[in-house]
Amino acid sequence: MPSPSPEATDALGTKVVTIRRGGRDVETRVLEAERAPDGHEARAGSLIVKYRRGTDQRARQAAAQSVGAVAAEKLLLPDTERIQVRPGALGQAMAALKGRADVEYVEPDYISRATFTPNDPRFPEMWGMAKIKAPQAWDATRGSVAIKAAVLDCGVFEPGSSTFTAPDGQVGHPDLRNNKVVDRRDFTSSPNGPDDYCNHGTHVAGTVAANTNNGVGVVGVGFNTSLMNGKVLDDSGSGTTTMVSNGIVWATDNGAKVINMSLGGTSGCTITQQTAVDYAWSRGVVVVVAAGNNGTGTPSNWSVRNYTLAVAATDSNDVKASFSQYHATQVEVAAPGVGILSTDYLGGYDGTFNGTSMATPHVAGLAGLVWARLGAGATNQAVVDCIKNSADRISGTGTFWSHGRINAQAAMTCGTTTPGRTVLYDVNGGGKADAGVFRAANPQGPLWYVPWTGGGGQLQVWFGASGDLPVMADYDGDGKADATVWRPSSGLWYGLGNNGTTVAVQQVWGQQGDVPVPARYDADGKADLVVFRAGTFLGPLTGGGFLNAPRGVASDVPIDRNQP
Repeated sequence: MPSPSPEATDALGTKVVTIRRGGRDVETRVLEAERAPDGHEARAGSLIVKYRRGTDQRARQAAAQSVGAVAAEKLLLPDTERIQVRPGALGQAMAALKGRADVEYVEPDYISRATFTPNDPRFPEMWGMAKIKAPQAWDATRGSVAIKAAVLDCGVFEPGSSTFTAPDGQVGHPDLRNNKVVDRRDFTSSPNGPDDYCNHGTHVAGTVAANTNNGVGVVGVGFNTSLMNGKVLDDSGSGTTTMVSNGIVWATDNGAKVINMSLGGTSGCTITQQTAVDYAWSRGVVVVVAAGNNGTGTPSNWSVRNYTLAVAATDSNDVKASFSQYHATQVEVAAPGVGILSTDYLGGYDGTFNGTSMATPHVAGLAGLVWARLGAGATNQAVVDCIKNSADRISGTGTFWSHGRINAQAAMTCGTTTPGRTVLYDVNGGGKADAGVFRAANPQGPLWYVPWTGGGGQLQVWFGASGDLPVMADYDGDGKADATVWRPSSGLWYGLGNNGTTVAVQQVWGQQGDVPVPARYDADGKADLVVFRAGTFLGPLTGGGFLNAPRGVASDVPIDRNQP
C-alpha cells in the first residue's frame, strides 16, 4: 500500500473552498461527502475498521491493500483505523473487509454537522441565564479553574488557536483570553488550525464559560470553569466519526470533566461512536450532546448514545423550540436555545443564534458548576443525576424530554439533599418514629411516602418542587409531624398536616445557604422556623419573639433537632 505524506493523506476525501471571515477571503479544505450504502452522509472514500485484538501491522496492511486503500491512519481508539479508498467504493470495500476474520467491524466514516441556525436581529438580553437561574447558582459556587470543559466543535477564536485580530487589535476574543482556554487541538487538518472559521464553536464556548464578571461582553454559565478547544468539525462545520471520536478520547485523556458536543448527524448508532462515549464515561466524564434541529421526534445520532446527556431547545416562554428534535426518554433535559447571545468568531457579539447547539452549552456550563459544588469525590453519574433531578418540570416534560428545563439554582442543592431522602418522624402520633421518604425526582412530581410504624396506614401525598428540602416537624401542635418543604431559592416554608390536605405552615423565612433546623425552641408545642446561619440559630418563634442564638462557627454542622 502506498505511504503518502501526512499532508496528502489529510487531503483525501476533502475539497478546497474559499470562505469569508471579517471581510477577508480565506482558502481552506473541507470534507467531501458521498452517500454510504445506508444512504447517510459519509466522508468520500473513508471507512473505519476495528481489528480484532492481536492483529499485527502486516495483517492490517494486507487488509487495507485488499480493498485498494490509498492511505490508512490510526484512531486514538485502540485497534481502530481509518482507511481511505477511492470515492464511490465504500460499499464494495465494506463488504470485502467484513468477510475477513481479523476484522471485528467496519463502518462508514459518517459526517456530523454543527447544529445551529443564525438569527440576524440582535437580541440584547441573555434571557437564558435568568431563565435557568444562573446568577443565583453563582451565589453557591462560581465554578473552578480546575474543572475543564472541552468544546468539541469547529474551533474557538482564542489567543492560543488564532492569529486573527479582534476589533480591539488583540488576538482572540476578549471574553476568551487570559488563559480561559487551557488546551487545544485540531483533528480536521484545517490549514487554519484550531481557530473558528464557521462562527459556531466560539459562540458555544462563550455560553459554556466565557470570562465572567470581567466588565466585558457576556457571561458564561460555568463562570470560572476552564475550557478546552477540540476542533472536530472543519471550517464548513462538518466532521467525521473519526474526527469526533478522536476528540472525545483526547479531551478525556487530557483531564476534561465535561465534553460539549453541539453537533449531530443522521447515521444510526455506530459502534465507533458508542465506543468513544464509553471511553469517556468510564473515565468519569460527563458528555453533553445536542438533540438536533430538524424538529422531529428522532434525536440526532450522537445524542442517543448510552451515557450521553441529550439536550433539547426551549424559548423564553419555556416552550419547545419548533426546530428542536425531541424524545420522551432519549432526550433528558431542555435548555434555552432561541435568540441566544454569545461570543462570535470576529471578537464581538454580532447577532443571536438559535439551535440545540446553543441549548447544549448551558447544560455543559452547569455541569462544570455542579462538579465544583459536589467536589473531587463526586462521580459523573452524580453530576448527571443532579442536573436531571433538579430540572423544572415545565410543560412538555414526559413528552419532549424526560426531566425538564435545567435549573442551575436548584442544582446547587444537590450537595445538601438527595432524591429519596429519608425522614424519620412520628407522623400518626403513635409515639414511634415513622420511616419514609421524600422523593424529589419522582416522575409524577415530588412524592412524600411515609408508612406508619406497626402498620395501619400511611401518608402519601404529592407536593413540593425540584430543589426543595424536606423539613418535617409538628408545625400545628397536634402532636404529629407534618410533611413540609423549605425552598432555598425563596425561603418559603410550606407544609401539609398529617391528613395530607390541611395547610400546617406557609411562611417565608431564610435565604440561600441557610440550613433549616425546625424544632420546638419555645414552650407553645409547635415547631419554630429556625435556620442555622454562619454559626448562629435564627428564626421567628411561634409563641412570640425571635431566636438569635450563636452556637459554634460557620463551618459547623447543626445537630438535627427536627423532632415533633
